Amino acid sequence: MGRPRKPTSLKLVEGSRDRRPLELQAAEPRPDGEVGEAPDHFTARQRKVWERIVHAAPWGLLKALDRYVLEQFVMAVSRIEEANERYRDGPMLIKTASGIVVENPLLRIIRQQAMLVRAFAGELGFSPASRTRIACEQPPIDDDPEGYFGGY
Repeated sequence: MGRPRKPTSLKLVEGSRDRRPLELQAAEPRPDGEVGEAPDHFTARQRKVWERIVHAAPWGLLKALDRYVLEQFVMAVSRIEEANERYRDGPMLIKTASGIVVENPLLRIIRQQAMLVRAFAGELGFSPASRTRIACEQPPIDDDPEGYFGGY
């Protein structure tokens, strides 16, 4: 597994690692469209997580093409929340019917979903390290003189 790809916007500033001309990256796709509302099949918890994430994401970061990765991310986050609620007052170790002491299965679910969340967060630009590798559009500036002068 090699280094992650350098975003084209960063290559324009720093140059390419492999020193190829930047014209080769000119055809890089630029997704369009907003990510939209939460999917219909989501539970109430998943809808809340979706809204939290979409509102917390930097303006212009999430596009319609990211919807399916975001959907998986939201489902993993909501599973962690649900498992944590169920585990909150439970024991770390449990005894099976045969008397063997094992780790609470909720801990395995939390651990597995946390690994998924970490992977999806890196893909979507939600982790501190991944944010250093992306560039976002800037929100439009509302420079209406009426707002400054009150209609004078």
